[in-house]
Amino acid sequence: MICLDPQTGEVSEKHADFMTMTACFRCHTLTEPPPEGMKAPGACASCHPASFDLKPANHKEAGFYPKGHAELAMAPLDRSTGRPDTEAEPSEETSGEALPESSEASGEAEAEAAEGEESEYTGSGAEEHIFPISPVEEVDYCSTCHLETFCTDCHGMEMPHSEEFKTKTHPELVATKYDRCQMCHAPETTFFCEKCHHGEQVGWEYDTTADWRTQHGRATVETGVSACTTTCHEVQFCVDCHAAEQPVPTSHDAADWLHKDLTVTKYPDTPAVASAKHALDAQKSIDSCDICHGPGGIAAKFCADCHKIEIPHPRPSRRTT
Repeated sequence: MICLDPQTGEVSEKHADFMTMTACFRCHTLTEPPPEGMKAPGACASCHPASFDLKPANHKEAGFYPKGHAELAMAPLDRSTGRPDTEAEPSEETSGEALPESSEASGEAEAEAAEGEESEYTGSGAEEHIFPISPVEEVDYCSTCHLETFCTDCHGMEMPHSEEFKTKTHPELVATKYDRCQMCHAPETTFFCEKCHHGEQVGWEYDTTADWRTQHGRATVETGVSACTTTCHEVQFCVDCHAAEQPVPTSHDAADWLHKDLTVTKYPDTPAVASAKHALDAQKSIDSCDICHGPGGIAAKFCADCHKIEIPHPRPSRRTT
């Protein structure tokens, strides 16, 4: 039923569902000291009868754990039901929406409800109350039953993850609590870590069907090695592995790896254009060469021992008479 203001004919303010836990926690709380309300008893039987099923229906749905419960925790509350709406986009403010302006619009909504169809009318919140209570959409749905420690005791860390944790400090916890990461992210099957560290973070589209060791050579050639050595690894990490495994990149087997077209410099203004694959790759990402051949770029001993002369070649001095 939708009520109209007898004087204006406008739809009256619709109250939130006060038979839900989120409605109770507009005033009450499990925390101490209670903000703007009284501390709830913390015992289910204080309010719920023995026959009441304490586990919500959404907790029994397939996929609730592990993915579903996270989506539920992050979903905004529907003011008219007091329950999370996993289909809605989170918004900064969900209360105070405009009401239908005509009695005709409200009549249509009432007709839909009478026919058993869900009404589009969800009501709006009053800007002020006669006593201070929280809008239902600001209530933490999970905290109506669970203390914050319920989440942290299971996850073993602050939840949800802070931005600093996601971008800086999570490697520190991975070293000691990797089993907690597996609990939600299952990286061995989802490639959750690989797709970020060896994909997004290094500008590479990670192939989940191939081992990273077979991809990283192409990735560093395409995007450079700096993304690896400035975020996760020291250069020595790469050197130690390459020194032990002695891998030869497939690019080095190309017929044009060392030589291709003969090009010459046309003095004074047209320098020779590199055509050999190794020269082109070096121009693209010389720091990738450093991993195996040592630092120094084109002045490195490895390059100098092969070329025998300074690279790039110096401009010849002009003779004067």
